[in-house]
Amino acid sequence: MEGATSTRRLERTAWAVVGLSALLVAFFGVSKHSFAEVNPFAEDPFDAVGSFGVQLAPFAALLSLLRILRPYPTRAIPAAQAPFILRGLQVSVLAVAATLAADGIALVRTPEIWIHLAAGRALGLLTLALAIVTGWVGWALVRLASATHPRRWNRREVPAAALVIVGSGLALAFYPAHWRLGFLGAIGTAVAGMLMLMLPVAASLWPWADDVRGEYDDTLDDLDALAGGVAGWLQKRTPWLVPGFTWFDRALASRPMRRLAKGLDPRVHPWRPAWVAASLLGVMLAVAEGLGEGVSPRLSRTLMVGLVFTGIEAAGVLSGYAVFRRLLGICRDEKEPLHPMTSDGS
Repeated sequence: MEGATSTRRLERTAWAVVGLSALLVAFFGVSKHSFAEVNPFAEDPFDAVGSFGVQLAPFAALLSLLRILRPYPTRAIPAAQAPFILRGLQVSVLAVAATLAADGIALVRTPEIWIHLAAGRALGLLTLALAIVTGWVGWALVRLASATHPRRWNRREVPAAALVIVGSGLALAFYPAHWRLGFLGAIGTAVAGMLMLMLPVAASLWPWADDVRGEYDDTLDDLDALAGGVAGWLQKRTPWLVPGFTWFDRALASRPMRRLAKGLDPRVHPWRPAWVAASLLGVMLAVAEGLGEGVSPRLSRTLMVGLVFTGIEAAGVLSGYAVFRRLLGICRDEKEPLHPMTSDGS
C-alpha cells in the first residue's frame, strides 16, 4: 500500500465501510422496534445473526480505520499492514451482507407476516435498499483490493468455503421453528445463528487469506501507536496537562500495573483477555436488555435471563475471537516479534 493516492482512496473506502456498518446498526434497531409487528427476522436464528452482525461489522471496520489513521514511522502505511486493513473492511462488508441475507431468507420464508401490510412492505424495501448500498460499497472495496493489493486465490480452499456458505444459507432457510422453543432450544438456536454469521463470513475469505504469521503490527501495536500520537499532540497543545501525563506514566509503570498487564498480555496468554472482555460484554448486554425490556418481579427469573444473555454474548465474543483472531491480526503469539516494524516501514 504505497503512495498518497492509494492511502487516500483506502481511507475513503474505510469511511464508507464504517458508514455502512452504522447503517446496519440503525436498520437493526429500527426494524426491531418500529417494525416489530411485521418483522419476520426478529426471531432466532435470524435475530441472532443480526445481533452479532451489528457487533462484528462495526468492530472490523473501526479496526481497519484505526490502522489507517494511526501514525507510522514513515507516515505511510507499511506493506505488511495492507492485507489486514483490507481484510478488516472485507469482514465488515461481509458481515453486513450475511445479516441482510439472513433477513432476506426470513422474508421469503414467512411472507404472510409482512407482505400484505404497508409497514411490512416498507420493511422489505428498507432491506432491499440497504442490500443495494452494501453491494455498491462491496464493489468499491473489490476494485480497491484488485488495484492496490492483487492476490491469487487458493482453489483448494474453495470447496470448503462453498460448503460452509451454502450450508449456512440452507440451515437458515430450513431451520425448524419449533427448535427454538424451550430454554435449551432458545439458547441452541441463538448459538446456531451466531455461527451462521461468523463461519460464512470467515469462509468467504479462506481462498484469499494466507496464514497471518510473520511481521505485522497487531491491535496492541495499533492502540499503542495511536495513544502515543494522541498523547504527543495533547502535550504540545496543552502543556498544563504534562504533570497529569507524568503521573499517569508512573502509575502504569508501578509494580501492580505491570503485573496486571503481564497477566493479561494476549501475546503471552491469548485467551485471558478474551475471557475478561467476553464476560464484561456479556454482563453489559444483560443489563442493557434488562433496562430495555424491564426487570421481572421474580428474582430467579431475572437472574436466569441475565445469565442466558451473558452466556450467549460471551460465547459470541469468544467464538468471534477464535475465528477472526489470526484473520484480522488481532494479536501475535509470544514467539513472534514484539515490534516488527522497522523505521523504514518494512
